[in-house]
Amino acid sequence: MTAAISQETLSEQVAGYALGLQYEAIPPEVLDRTKQLFLDFLGVTLGGRSLAEAGPALIQGASCLAGGATGPCTVAGEPQCYPPYYAAFANAALAHAMDFDDTHRDAVMHQGTPLFAALLAGSEVAESSGREFLTAAVAGYEIGGRLGLAHGNRVHLRGFHPTATTGIFAVVAAAGRLGGFDEGTIRNALGLALSMSAGCQQFSESGGDNKPVQVGLAAHNALYCLVLAKAGVRGTGLPLEGRFGYYATYATEGSDLGGLSFDGPPAQALQVAVKPYPCCRCSHAAIDAVTLLTAREDLMPEEIEAIEIAIPPVGYQLVGQQPDLKRRPPTVVDAQFSIYFAAASAALDRAYSWDSYQKLTDPRLHRLMDRVSVSPSEDIEGMGAKVALVSTKGSWDLAVAFPKGEPEVPLGWREVEAKFRSLAGQGLDPGRIEALIGRVHELDKLARVGELAALLRPSL
Repeated sequence: MTAAISQETLSEQVAGYALGLQYEAIPPEVLDRTKQLFLDFLGVTLGGRSLAEAGPALIQGASCLAGGATGPCTVAGEPQCYPPYYAAFANAALAHAMDFDDTHRDAVMHQGTPLFAALLAGSEVAESSGREFLTAAVAGYEIGGRLGLAHGNRVHLRGFHPTATTGIFAVVAAAGRLGGFDEGTIRNALGLALSMSAGCQQFSESGGDNKPVQVGLAAHNALYCLVLAKAGVRGTGLPLEGRFGYYATYATEGSDLGGLSFDGPPAQALQVAVKPYPCCRCSHAAIDAVTLLTAREDLMPEEIEAIEIAIPPVGYQLVGQQPDLKRRPPTVVDAQFSIYFAAASAALDRAYSWDSYQKLTDPRLHRLMDRVSVSPSEDIEGMGAKVALVSTKGSWDLAVAFPKGEPEVPLGWREVEAKFRSLAGQGLDPGRIEALIGRVHELDKLARVGELAALLRPSL
């Protein structure tokens, strides 16, 4: 790990960047992309509440933790309002419950989920304008992206989950800006965040709802850190690159802190992908390849003899290891982290959607999963995959460098809106859905983000 920058200076850079970014300095394409990402967040949050197995329990848990207290903050799809901490927790956890939220390929994390959840709550407390909200969101994407690029896949290799562990630092800085905190307070909150940065990958081996919970806690704890810092509680001055700081503890060796800089115009939001499939991003390129091949060659499931998949080592760690377990995922969470399930579902239906999880016990799917083999390859980068499909009709090879939704092959407004409608329709009426889309398009013109948030609450 390069240690060319003192931790205090790095903390100053993070806080200073969050406070110093001006709306007028943000490129139009970055603003437009951030709006798309916000609409996607709203959709997956509403979908998580209505469709995810964990949705009802997460809502009930947030309600119990709130202890009957009410507040000014919206939980998507819920009629009553909550205190900001519990609203941020619930929205972030729900948004991650389907594993359908945005991803930054090179930082290997879901940035928007804890960020937007905390900012939505913060904007309702502070009665922020759309411009203020957008500027804070762009700052959060930029900070999270750059901090994540410094470690790349090294946090995953250590067994942690950077959406929660790296994510909290970006959320603290962005929410601190939105809440009007000064630089010293944000720096102290960053120091406190080291003690609240948590999230591991055991969910990928033995299921459970830890994954959405730890992302929810990243949003919740970021707001706690700011409140404690404002009250005068001091955080460590070396949270990120100290001897026992974040990079030394949570990442394997090799993080490039010397190359970490906040110079130049914001652009990290442009590097974030929107998911077309509700599962781990590491399986998406294989889904694209299998869907294309089975449709192009008009293959029936019984004609497929073998599907051989190669993916990067980090992806293999998440979705390919322990094939005996991954070929029989007992729950939706387990299936979301099984590339065997993903490829078999794509071969069975020539598509992949939330309905795919209705077939966990389907014998046809089991037979196909038994014909899938997976191996790690150092030659494949990012979220790519190579697929060799063998059938009674012939054999084909297909490499997918960038799955659908990546910056190189992005989903546009029409596709993002379609995804939002499909998820929001589970809990909101069509009029509210279209009004929300319109508000997001015009977000920079809103006097209060609370006007938009109110549309997320169905009538009692």
